[in-house]
This record gives sequence, C-alpha cells and structure tokens, in this order.
Amino acid sequence: MVTPVTGKLLTGVSYPSTISRCELMPMIQGLMYIAKYIVQPHRGAKIRIVSDSECTVKAIGGLYDPRKNAGLWAYYAKVAEGYDVTAVWRERNSHTGMEIADAAAYVTRSQFKEYMKKVAVIELPAYETLELDKL
Repeated sequence: MVTPVTGKLLTGVSYPSTISRCELMPMIQGLMYIAKYIVQPHRGAKIRIVSDSECTVKAIGGLYDPRKNAGLWAYYAKVAEGYDVTAVWRERNSHTGMEIADAAAYVTRSQFKEYMKKVAVIELPAYETLELDKL
C-alpha cells in the first residue's frame, strides 16, 4: 500500500501463509493504517482497492460469498465498517501501484527467505489467530 498522505510504502511478511491471506491481510492492514493515521471510519471516507484477484473484488462487492477464510473476511468486515469501500479488478501489473506492490513483495519475500536460512529452524503456527474482540 502506498499512502497518498505520507507517501509511505507499507510492506510486511506473514509466514507461513496462504494465497487468500496474502490477498486479504494487506487490505486489512491498509484499512487499519488509514483509520489510525489518515481518517476515522465514522466519517464515511471513500476507499478504493485495486486488486488483480477477481474473487477478492467480487467478495468485496457482494457478488461472491467468501465461505473459505471466514475469519479473515470477518476481520476485513470489522475494519471496513464505516468506510465506503469499492474494489476494482485490474490485470496483474497493469497499474503503477500494483507494479510497486509486486516489486516490494518480491524484495521483502527474498530478504525474509535469506533471513530464515540464517536463523534456527523453529516450529511456527499455520497462521496467527485473528481475534475480533481485540479490535
């Protein structure tokens, strides 16, 4: 996510992960960042999400029932409350912001892999539990 106000590129790593988690967590964390630093959700700010995932765009638009990953979708719904969120599908890397995000993800993932090779191998949970009551 590139924030229009600060111009910061927000990146992160979640390991191990799933494709759905990789699609949803940036949106969730982006909305949380917006709520904390830019505009509170009760003001009804318009948020536009650009994604190359048709399923994600359809689920946000209410055209697809996201039964899989119900916990992540519930978390998304919680942080999206009060915002006017629209999602637009774009072909992969057909938008400058998407190219920047893909390049940042590649660099972050590569650096993380190198880091993991250097540290002791530890057992990690499949994914962290999202607790809605702590939002």
